[in-house]
Order: sequence, then structure tokens, then C-alpha cells
Amino acid sequence: MTDDLRRCSKCGVRRPLSEFRWNVVHQAWQSWCVECEREWKRQYDRAHREEALERNRRWREANREQFNERSRQWQAQPERQEQRRQYRTAVRARVLKHYGTACACCGITERLTIDHVNGDGRTHRQELFGRQKIGSYPFYLWLIRQGFPDGYQTLCLPCNQSKGDRDRCVLWHGDPAFKRCSDCGQVKPLDEFHRHAGGRSGRANYCKPCMARYMTRYYLKTR
Repeated sequence: MTDDLRRCSKCGVRRPLSEFRWNVVHQAWQSWCVECEREWKRQYDRAHREEALERNRRWREANREQFNERSRQWQAQPERQEQRRQYRTAVRARVLKHYGTACACCGITERLTIDHVNGDGRTHRQELFGRQKIGSYPFYLWLIRQGFPDGYQTLCLPCNQSKGDRDRCVLWHGDPAFKRCSDCGQVKPLDEFHRHAGGRSGRANYCKPCMARYMTRYYLKTR
């Protein structure tokens, strides 16, 4: 029926009333169709993006508590938490796809992390985020925004922790009857290491001679 059609004053196309908004203030149908309104808003937002960002920033500063409460309520929604988890997982997968999906040291594919090749991770995190201990997610975002710069590699968590600020991992990935000393770097039989229940191999990280030297230095320092 022609009574159910209305001409958009923007594009000039006759459309059903369902494609127009109802103006509550004027109690009448809008003169522009929904599609024309959306296109106008997109163009307006692009042209005034900086103004909108500054206006939102001023509002957040003036209503900090209200903004934080709204943010907490929004983040507490189960669907938002699931979206955030999926997004973080996608960010991590994107970083690992570039730097490698297996440990560059031992080759395993579990508990993977990104390592600073030159061993200056603590200093770099301090410069970027103002503190040395930071979650992986902010660092992954930084890598993506920087275009995946060189100087980083994929290591599993044990290898990364073993490497620390050294130039290489000191864990032994060969015959389980041997172990590499974290101090002197030599590979020795397990009998050359003291038993240690908390160690990855049930042995201490230092061989017996290195442990003796370490304890001597510790004794002389604390006596």
C-alpha cells in the first residue's frame, strides 16, 4: 500500500515505514531513512573523531568513579569476559604465529612465552610500562603495534626462566642421566649434583663444586 511508503528526503527513495525512525519528541517519522542516517553519522564521526575523543577524555576525568563503576559492571558480564578471553587468546596466537609455535631451545609446544634474545627483558619492560613485572598481554599488544620487531624468540616457560638475563638457556635437554650446571655450564652426570626435591630433575641446579664455592661465598658474606 502506498500509505505504508515514505520518501526519504536525503536519498529520495520511497521506503517502508519500518526503515524510518520514530521521533519521540516530534511524534513523527524521521525524514531520513535509517541507512542515510547511519551513513551521515559515519561521515560525521570520521570528520570529528579527535573532538569526540577529547570530549570523552574530559568526561572520564570529571566522572572517574562513575566511569570505573560502569567499566566494572560491563567487564563483569559473562559474555564480556568470554569475549575478552577469546581476544587475548587471538592476540597471543598471532604473536606466536610470527615468532614460532615451538620453543626455540627444546622444541616443545606447551607453556610458550616470548623471550628477549639479548636478555634485557626486565629493563625493556621497565622502559615500556614503568615496572619490570607485567603480564604477557600488554607486551604482546606492543609487539603487534610495532610490526613484530626483531630481537625476540619463542621459548617455553622453563627455558625462559632458566635463560633469565643470560645469552642462553642452561637446562639440559639431552640424556636424562646428565644435567647442565647453571653456574659453570658443564654437562655432568646426575651424581655430580646434590639431591633437591624441588628441582625439575630432582637435583640442584649447581654441581657439587659450584655449590661448594657458592656456599663459601655466602658464608663469608654473612658471617
